[in-house]
Amino acid sequence: MESNKLDDVTRSLRDVVSEVEALLRNQGDELSEKSKDARERLEQTLKSAKAKLGEWHEDLDEHVDHAKRATEDYVTKHPWQSLTIAGFVGLVIGLLVARR
Repeated sequence: MESNKLDDVTRSLRDVVSEVEALLRNQGDELSEKSKDARERLEQTLKSAKAKLGEWHEDLDEHVDHAKRATEDYVTKHPWQSLTIAGFVGLVIGLLVARR
């Protein structure tokens, strides 16, 4: 589920970058010198943002996978403690919902 949200955010950011790139391509010949300089800086910023977005996505995937494996290992090694913790969390959520 978290992976789907991450993919949605990543896809949205990539769509924004693609739209800005398309806008820059379409405006190419109609720009003044100052605008061309600004366009070049924006293109460099977009390239940098795309690279960072890719790195961020990979790092986040690694962290999520690590957390998933650690949780699975803990639950496998300590099933009764995991069940107790899950029951306590369910109790707290139930009490909070009942208060409203």
